[in-house]
Amino acid sequence: MSADPCSFSSGTRSTTRHLNLVLHVDFSRRVLRGSVQLTLEALEDRFSALVSGPGPGPGPGPVGTPSGLRRVSVVTLQTLDTKALQIFSVTANGQAAQFTMGPKHSFKGTPLDITLPFDLSRGQHVVVEVAYETSPEASALQWLSPEQTAGGERPYLFSQCQVINNQ
Repeated sequence: MSADPCSFSSGTRSTTRHLNLVLHVDFSRRVLRGSVQLTLEALEDRFSALVSGPGPGPGPGPVGTPSGLRRVSVVTLQTLDTKALQIFSVTANGQAAQFTMGPKHSFKGTPLDITLPFDLSRGQHVVVEVAYETSPEASALQWLSPEQTAGGERPYLFSQCQVINNQ
């Protein structure tokens, strides 16, 4: 759960220490395609959750775990905000990471939940890379045709950088 009512992201699990953005501008399709590398620092030790189903062996689960439930490691490091993005892949330190897109929200966009292929402890860093493409309808991007520019020869792209649109 996020403390920010306009975001799915939570700053209690991890924090961003570095961001590296590589983009290709496709004026003909009116999209940006590229990747972002986020160096994240874990603020908590690995996460765990109770799920239904039998454990790895016979009998009840670990001490303190109700019968019929087992404790599993769920290493969702971060939920990121997205809006009108197509996600192609997610890696963590070069290893494929599982990701899911949640349901679309009217103004928050769509949450991107990333599950790491390994455990992290508090203070450890991981580089998460997300390869994606924007949509021609992305509200943060303004595309001008050559005719709309002062010189009239080249197209122009700008972003208003309003936080709610830049997800």
